[in-house]
Amino acid sequence: MEKLSEKDKRLISSVEFYFREGNSENFLKEAWNWAWALARGRYNLDEDSCSEIVLKLVLDAEEVLHLFKERGYSNFPAFFTTYTKNLIANQRRKEIRLSRSEILSDGFERFYDPRSEFTKEILSRTQEVSLLVRTILSEMDPIASLILKLKHRIPLSLKEFRLFYSKLKMKKLKLKDYYVKDIEEERKSWLRKKELNEKLSRLYQNMQIHRFENLERWKVSRRQILEVSGAVTKEKSFKKIGWYLGLSEHSVRKTYYFAVSELKRKEELKKIGFSEAA
Repeated sequence: MEKLSEKDKRLISSVEFYFREGNSENFLKEAWNWAWALARGRYNLDEDSCSEIVLKLVLDAEEVLHLFKERGYSNFPAFFTTYTKNLIANQRRKEIRLSRSEILSDGFERFYDPRSEFTKEILSRTQEVSLLVRTILSEMDPIASLILKLKHRIPLSLKEFRLFYSKLKMKKLKLKDYYVKDIEEERKSWLRKKELNEKLSRLYQNMQIHRFENLERWKVSRRQILEVSGAVTKEKSFKKIGWYLGLSEHSVRKTYYFAVSELKRKEELKKIGFSEAA
């Protein structure tokens, strides 16, 4: 019989605890370490991809555990390794699909061929900037980096997942509950933006039909729609971040702007332009 490592034993113990107590907390702690180490160490995925895999596990943890039990498997570490490998393969396919189909717009609805040298150069530069920003954030105070990433919905590193988990636990909240709510907030924001864009489109159609009669009225309507649209943001509010982290809104705001100013001061980002990093 193959001897179990300490890591295997901890993982099995966390699964047994879940089926005994109905609490997936211990399993999550072991699972995200396991998955991150596999994705980052063995398969060389970048931090954003590792974060996507960990997030998938956070959202589907209980389904994974019940799948193991329902199918009658006996070796959870082997089952979980295979499951994680499938997540890694799916993430890689997703990245390949995006790299093949991604198109860029210059703001005037002119699109570029993703196979062109121009597009490849821009995409390569974007990846370079992304890596640079992640590196700089990893050197910051963890709470500052966490606030900045929550604000802009940037994938968290493993260290930040752990920190955020500990903050949520103090409020008796689960990571899964946060992300389910966050996804719903993002969906509502997207739907509201879509609704306003459709209103703007109908406004332009009406202008064409009426040959720009009552132009001032059209301008007022357009301005009102754009003002409302501008108020609909995908970013998380300082107040909500503060509530989740157990901090005041003022403290979160101050830490956020300090982190942004630190990014702006970095010589590496000055060379490429901070607007690219943002």
